[in-house]
Amino acid sequence: MKTVLFAKDGKIFENEDYSADVKEKRIQSIKNKLGCYVKFEDGLLFKHVFNSILNDKDFFDQVFSQELDGYFLKGFEKEWKKKVDLSYQEDFNIKYLEVSNIYDHYRVNGVKEIEAFSLISAVGTIDDQDIKYSITLVPISSLKKMKIVINDNVRVYDIDSEDEEESFTEILSAKAKITIYEMIRAIIFEIAMYGGPEEKKEKIKEFLEGINAKTMISSLKKSLEEAIENEDYEGAAEFKRIINQLSKK
Repeated sequence: MKTVLFAKDGKIFENEDYSADVKEKRIQSIKNKLGCYVKFEDGLLFKHVFNSILNDKDFFDQVFSQELDGYFLKGFEKEWKKKVDLSYQEDFNIKYLEVSNIYDHYRVNGVKEIEAFSLISAVGTIDDQDIKYSITLVPISSLKKMKIVINDNVRVYDIDSEDEEESFTEILSAKAKITIYEMIRAIIFEIAMYGGPEEKKEKIKEFLEGINAKTMISSLKKSLEEAIENEDYEGAAEFKRIINQLSKK
């Protein structure tokens, strides 16, 4: 299958072979390449990918109307043009953004099901351990200067939801190429999960409402230390995120 390559300078190329890193045919738009595989050159920044989406925003508004749920990409342009805020990247030691495919294998009422979806996450570190963060409530202007990569390594987990304590067992590890469609859907789904930029602000406000920040921070810091000691890095990442939000309140 043909492959679209995003070069690190923002130029886009169409190649015949996925395995080759050559730059064969320069293209100006990705809207007619949704079924092509996608590759990113090392060093590519998120701003180049998102700009390629905004260049055809009216088209993608139609294609991804379900993910946008009544909103339009034009509504994100004002926020996108704002000055880059590096605090999120610095607070969480973000190394890069990662697009990947996730496959879950379920057994529900004796019936086997497989759920597949594309995801974009921010990858940071805590005590030299990689931690994945959601970017759902992050202003998109803060993502501009972050590097973005494709992770085509996929693990399939067997999720036994019929067990009293839901269990996860890895049953397959493989490669899974990602298409332009899957990549764009992952980005739009994540940034529009709570609506537009104003709705994001309201969601954060709701989360923080009624919380006594000063008393909570002290307790959360202790929980953060305990989580790190117990090597619960996902829990530690969540405690750290909440502490940072409360500190800015």
